Amino acid sequence: MGRQLRHDLFRVCLSLFAAALLLRGAIVYGPALWLRAQALAADPRSGSFLLYLNTGQILRVNAAASGTDSAPSSEPAEAAETAAAETAAAAAAETSASEAETSAPENTAPETGAAQPTDAAFAAAEADAIAVGGNCTLPYDQESLLLQELPAITLSDGPTVLIVHTHSTEAYTIEPGWEYAATEDCRTLDPGYSVIRVGTEIAEHLEARGIPVLHDTTINDYPSYAGAYDRMEAIIQSYLDEYPSIQMVLDVHRDAFLNTDGTNGATAVDGTARIMLVVGTNEGGLYHPDWQSHLSFALKLQALLNRTFPGLAKPISLCTQRYNQHLTEKSLLVEFGAAGDTLAAALAAADDFSDTLADLLLS
Repeated sequence: MGRQLRHDLFRVCLSLFAAALLLRGAIVYGPALWLRAQALAADPRSGSFLLYLNTGQILRVNAAASGTDSAPSSEPAEAAETAAAETAAAAAAETSASEAETSAPENTAPETGAAQPTDAAFAAAEADAIAVGGNCTLPYDQESLLLQELPAITLSDGPTVLIVHTHSTEAYTIEPGWEYAATEDCRTLDPGYSVIRVGTEIAEHLEARGIPVLHDTTINDYPSYAGAYDRMEAIIQSYLDEYPSIQMVLDVHRDAFLNTDGTNGATAVDGTARIMLVVGTNEGGLYHPDWQSHLSFALKLQALLNRTFPGLAKPISLCTQRYNQHLTEKSLLVEFGAAGDTLAAALAAADDFSDTLADLLLS
């Protein structure tokens, strides 16, 4: 009788242990699998981006959906829809840019000096030229948000812009003369070759325009990728407590996706990587009541980019996650190129982006 009781207790304990393992697996891997399912069901390009941004996993996408020149798409209808939308947006951007040129004052900046602020008055037609993607389903009035007055920034002795890197080890494809020690594919602890170097480029450009910048270079996603956004929230809050002059937080990343042949996808056109503005919301359930003011800022920046550097910016990605953007009035996550791009291409994009951002902040 005692032996049977011990046997029964052992079976019960074994069952409880197995149930605990299953529960742990659901908690740990459930969100990632859910994001993967979303990514596969939605547009492959935005799905790949969202999956990578939140889990670090890279989704293989076809060339037509990713905007590269690799193998032909296996989903021609969806790819054609995406390409048509981007073509229409680009055409509308050119039209609105030409309209803006007729009304904006002539730029009289000296050729060798820093660029002067542009007239950041926006037209309703420019709203139609801005494509917005992502997984957010909340309603908003794009034209109204674009035309909404931009709160002025106040320049002081303290930093105005804080540049951070939630995924600070993200790096680019190695090319001759730009070698680095990699922790894994397109990742490095060397700040001279990761997205931290892109942040340094942006900081230098903004400082040259008279905008004080604080650049955080903390290695935030190594050795653990998980929890990076929680760790970065604490870092940002500590800076805000120490420097109340900070009015904008810029989180600098790079994207990642795989071509059909398994190689890292790239975005560069004529040596300049493409960028993507990412705006968070409260649709995922986290506190972020002012997300529309952040979208308003992103729409204005995208409109200026469309005017000055047509084709540089991909469609804005409006997401259900908030990406710590609830901490300031003007927060933005920006992807500079992808893993298949070179650092040189990302730096070229950073130069164009920085000048446009300074124009907007100083307008």
